Amino acid sequence: MAVGRALIVTRLTNTYLCSFNEDESFWYLTARRELPLEDRVRNGDDMSFKAIAVALAGLLATGYSAFADPMTLEFSWRGSKGCVTLFPNPEIRLRNIPREGKFLSLTLTQGLREMGGQELPIPEDGVLPFGTIRTFGPCNPGVYTWTALVKSATGRILSEAHQARFYPTDALAPEKP
Repeated sequence: MAVGRALIVTRLTNTYLCSFNEDESFWYLTARRELPLEDRVRNGDDMSFKAIAVALAGLLATGYSAFADPMTLEFSWRGSKGCVTLFPNPEIRLRNIPREGKFLSLTLTQGLREMGGQELPIPEDGVLPFGTIRTFGPCNPGVYTWTALVKSATGRILSEAHQARFYPTDALAPEKP
């Protein structure tokens, strides 16, 4: 089995190794014990090992993605010319894209008003070059938000990222609580 990531937890005399394959859908747990069996049972270590193994396995099976960094989206209005009917997107940089993601859905909004968007394959390097998609352009000064949804091959949403900036000043807008 190809191992994509591993999490190693060491507790006194026991080492627990949890490994994931490339799509993070399977894991296995191995343990190296250094105490003889009679000492582990006498000291109650066998029960604590089982409790830790079960807790760790449950945590990893239900929420390994909680350990991963969230996906982020970054862009800048610098060099963008607004007030055009078919506005070319600025360069958009995505980081920490889920590996099982296949499609990227991008949308530009101003408040509740959707300016347009498009779904396309995820760029290998996470960078969507200037002008890859077209939307209605920002014209009036205000806060505009790019939203990225990463989807699996079946269309399931795997991750979401937003960034809001004032147009045309390019200052970051405060995040909503």
